[in-house]
This record gives sequence, structure tokens and C-alpha cells, in this order.
Amino acid sequence: MHRLVINITGSDGTLPEDLSVKVLNKTEGSLSIYSGSLNDPSGEKVRIDARKAEGSQGKFSAILFPGSLGPYSDGWVEITAGGKTSTFKAPSEIGGRDFLESGKETVLNLSLNQGGVGPGEEPEPEPDPDYAGKICWVYGVKTPETPDYNEETVKVLTDTDKFYPWNFPSGVWFKFDSDPETAYLNWQEGFRWYDCDKDNPDESNSRPGYHDSNMCWAAASACMLHWWMNINSDYIAAYDRKYGDVCPKYPRPSSEFSGTEKSEIFNFFREASRNRGGDARDGINWFINHTPGLGLNDTFDDDAFGGYFTEVFKGMKIADSFGGFSKETFNELIKDALENDRGLGFIRSHGLTHVMALYGVEFDDEGYISAVYYVDNNDYYNFQVTGSSTPFQRHRLIRKKITYNEGSGFKILIGEGTSYAIVGVTTMDLMRDVWRNAFPEVRTDD
Repeated sequence: MHRLVINITGSDGTLPEDLSVKVLNKTEGSLSIYSGSLNDPSGEKVRIDARKAEGSQGKFSAILFPGSLGPYSDGWVEITAGGKTSTFKAPSEIGGRDFLESGKETVLNLSLNQGGVGPGEEPEPEPDPDYAGKICWVYGVKTPETPDYNEETVKVLTDTDKFYPWNFPSGVWFKFDSDPETAYLNWQEGFRWYDCDKDNPDESNSRPGYHDSNMCWAAASACMLHWWMNINSDYIAAYDRKYGDVCPKYPRPSSEFSGTEKSEIFNFFREASRNRGGDARDGINWFINHTPGLGLNDTFDDDAFGGYFTEVFKGMKIADSFGGFSKETFNELIKDALENDRGLGFIRSHGLTHVMALYGVEFDDEGYISAVYYVDNNDYYNFQVTGSSTPFQRHRLIRKKITYNEGSGFKILIGEGTSYAIVGVTTMDLMRDVWRNAFPEVRTDD
């Protein structure tokens, strides 16, 4: 089933006592005996009473039958307050998908205005001086070797330079004169961001290595797990001393990362899972505590794998996914992750969806995100020179501007004049409180 959570706020901080919420859903469906998957629900659409959370005025939830969002394009959520009723239509996509996914959760943030119900409306954005003009990195990523982006010092290369990637500068941001909106930073020893790349980023599978064209979620999971394991390395050492090798058949892959070797973590995902689409949240949780959700290879013995850190994190949610953003909710989610030392990933949509790891953001003068720093697991061959055997740096951090399409059909766009939109965000908790309780003898800097 799919869980829908509706958070309602009042413009003056109060809510009517008669506030109620109903959600339109089909309540009959079927299960495929062959595949075990749910078919789209059938039958008539009915309104389901959403349940108000205990002790809350404006938080409601409803359990829905999974399936396409199409039937709910109008009148999906009905809100009644102060004797007035209004409806909120379903978005075209949630988390980059046009359907309600089984076992997942969607959060809608709605508001009431003085004229009654204003579903889909957000409070008037207010500047946030605490973030204005800042560059903020995911916890632990910024090192003395990692330069901040500066428009005045970025090195501009000619398009001809693209054919000589072994000459790309190290330790400085650079861009190409034909694409002033995109800047790059080559990975080097001492950096604490990670760029796990596919061997075959397209469907042709024409290159050597893994057939991994649909495994962007696994590459993003691996990037975030490299970060998580390296930040938590002291606790992991204590875990290993206490529990030993918890998966003898599948020894835990190393969190080490270099500019020349493939990521062992990404390799493990590619060996365990089919070449299929997925969610970084599911990959991370399965890796850590064996939470179900992956389409595994027939050759992988899942009974012999129980998750590499289940002894401490059994049943816990380490990573989560969010979608259905407004400008305000997107910025608040990222700020909350930065303030609470969480890792970040995002889903980009342009017809097809693509999952990537996010390492930092810039804020404009009003405190809204204006640029993102991320790695693209599809760009391994972007500067490939056919026939050349000269080795060169293939791991790059990318900086692009963010724009907000605030008209009809709100979108958070990567780049100016593009249709590449951020439709989902993945967060990953370091779980420091749990680690501390499990291993109080370990002393860390934080």
C-alpha cells in the first residue's frame, strides 16, 4: 500500500476545529500471481476519510491502493474547513514517477487562507538571512583541499581542450567557454566526495564491464554509502570488533575510493541486483540492514545476506525519499539535512528519471538554493577520446545553477533554459545517536 501524509497549516497559525480531509482512491485491485506485483486498482473511485494524527490539528494520513496518478488528476484531496470545501489535484509525478508506489510514502504540505481552503498554496516565501550568499556542503565533505567555487577564479577552457582531458586542471574549478553554466572539479586524493560511475551508461551495453545502464540508483547509493562509512569509520571498527564478519559469503566491500579503481560498493550492487531502475533509499537501507526492496539477481543468495550493519540497525530507516516540492519545502528539506548532518541525493527528471548524489549547495541573497554540487554517474565517457590510451581523470564534481519555474506546473530546474527538473530528494542519516548508544566507548570529534 501507499501512505499519503497531508500537513495543513493556517496562515495565521490556527486551524478551524471542523477541519477534515478526504482522499480519492480506488479500493479494489489485484495481485499478479506470476510476478507478485500489484496491478493498477479497478472499480469506482471513492473518498476515504484521512485520519488525523493524535495530538495534531493539521496532520492527516491515509493508506491508499498503489497505482497510476492519472485517475486523480482532479479532486484527489478534498479539504473541508469553516463550512467551505476545496480540492487539490494529484501532481503528474511523485518522486519522478507517475504512480503511487507500493510501500512508499508521499508528504503534501498545504495551507489555509482567509478565504477558506487553499490547497496547494504555500505561505508567502520569506528571505532567510542565515543562509543568504552561503556555500554549504554536506557534513564532512569540505576539506582544506576542496576549493569553493568562485566566478572570478574559475579556469575557462576552450572547446578544443575537451579533446585533451588528461590536461584538465586539478585542484581548481574549470568550465568550457561554450558552456558557461557548467563547472567541474576533478577528484583528487584528500577529497571526501565520491563519484561512482556506470560502465555502460546507455542501453547499448557496447562498452566493457558491467551492464548497468539502469543502475543510477545503485551508483548514487554507493556514493552516499562511501560517505556514510568513512564518516562512521570509528564506529564501524568497533562494530567489526564486536560482531566480526557478519556476511561471510559476501564480505563487506571497502569504503576506500580512488581515481583509478572501481568502487567496491557499486560493484557489489551490480553483482547482487538486476540491471533495473530503483531508488537510492532502497539500496542504502538494504545494504545496511537488509530492508527488502531490490530486484536481486538469480545468482545472488539473499538468504546468506542479512545486511552489513543489521546487528545495530535492524528495522531502522537510515535513508528516506521525498517529493512533491514547492520552492519553500525543497529549500527547507535541504537546509534541514545540512543542519542535521545528513547525506543527500536527488532525482532528476527529463522524461526518464536519473538518480545522483548531491554534495553541496549555494544560496542566493535571499537564502534560496541557487546552485547545486553533484556527481553524475552517467558522465564517465563525456570527455572520452576515441583511440587514445592516455589515462586521465574521469571523476568530476559538477556545479550547475538552479532556477524555479513558479508558474503553472511548478518545477525546480537544473540549469537555465532547460527542462531537467529535480523531482525527488534522498536523505541519509549518520545515525550517530544509535551508534553512540551501541558503542559508548568510541570517541569522535562531533
